[in-house]
Amino acid sequence: FKLNTDGSSMGRDKKVVAGGILRDHQGSMIMAFSVSMIFCSNNMAETQTANFGLQWYIDYNIKNFNLEMDSKILVDMIKGINKPSWKLHHWIAKIQEKQKFFKADVIHCYREANMVADSLAKFGAIEDASRIFSQINELPRHVKGAFILDKIGMPNFRIRSQK
Repeated sequence: FKLNTDGSSMGRDKKVVAGGILRDHQGSMIMAFSVSMIFCSNNMAETQTANFGLQWYIDYNIKNFNLEMDSKILVDMIKGINKPSWKLHHWIAKIQEKQKFFKADVIHCYREANMVADSLAKFGAIEDASRIFSQINELPRHVKGAFILDKIGMPNFRIRSQK
């Protein structure tokens, strides 16, 4: 099982959204979410997103899974390589507790490998509503497209404009 999460703070008003997808061992979607949150930093958004997804696994008593995040800073905090800031300490400790009990591996992945969770977070920012998706046909078109491309192993590329 695998949980991909992405939290983002975007726009002038710094709207904060969480996106994530839970998958089984074949890469099929179990559940996906897009949740609006209170105003906070990107790191806090990412941390709360991971906690939200982990809680779902706990509620369904699923063990031995991977948590993939595109924030290397937070992955290192969860693994104990770096110390979290006092604002994140409580949330990081909750994740570490759940991680140990449920034997979850925390893995860093590049942003390009986390496009489904990123698309879900962006969807939440645009729609300004929290949604839980239990079937692939419920996903917004651009999220479904990212999911299908990811499932068949198609690589994603990020193109930057030149300055």
